[in-house]
Amino acid sequence: MPTLSPTQRLSRLFRRTPVVDMTALERTLPGRSRRSLFRDLQRLDYLASYSHAGRFYALREQVPFDPDGLWIHQGIGFSVRGTLKATSAHFVDVSEEGRTHGELERRLHVRVQNTLLGLVNEGRIDRENVGPVYLYVSVDVQHAKAQIESRLLLLAAQAPTHVRLPDTLVVEILIEIIRGSKKHPTSATNLARRLMARGVQVTAEQVKEVLVEHGIGKKGRHSHSRYSRR
Repeated sequence: MPTLSPTQRLSRLFRRTPVVDMTALERTLPGRSRRSLFRDLQRLDYLASYSHAGRFYALREQVPFDPDGLWIHQGIGFSVRGTLKATSAHFVDVSEEGRTHGELERRLHVRVQNTLLGLVNEGRIDRENVGPVYLYVSVDVQHAKAQIESRLLLLAAQAPTHVRLPDTLVVEILIEIIRGSKKHPTSATNLARRLMARGVQVTAEQVKEVLVEHGIGKKGRHSHSRYSRR
């Protein structure tokens, strides 16, 4: 039986186990130096994981990348672009609305905060304070402007829309304020409790909205409603 070359023995290992670490490589080729092992891997066109500090290896031709060029195998991440830095920079560049570090962490399944800061310091990506967090964008000025505008539109679309209270409910709240203005403190919680006792379905937040809209109970003003009986 012919003796297998080091690369052939490694190929057979990867056919059995698509993701391996250095320990598995050294067991397959005992006595071979790490420098030689990496030369063997290069001949096979290998990829190091972008997660786990690059400690895992796979053959590029065997990796079933998803449409974004990623493969997550048992929590170990591989990217068609190789390193975490290159992958993060690509995801920022191609995104229409930029990327937050949280979005990238959920997509890549690793922490990226320091990686993104490194990319910013190297001038490979930029960042802007948009909304509650930093938005990472392209270094191309026009593309970054488009990304920020798209993000602002996205945030606006996601913002909760205000639903106006029914006029009948507003009237019920105002009537209850008038009825109890001399007997009870004008607080949203107390008003809501009294209304609920009368069978009116209302929340303290809805009552508070009416109080604010009509300037009732504000500090520095008369505590009674302007609708109170004289």
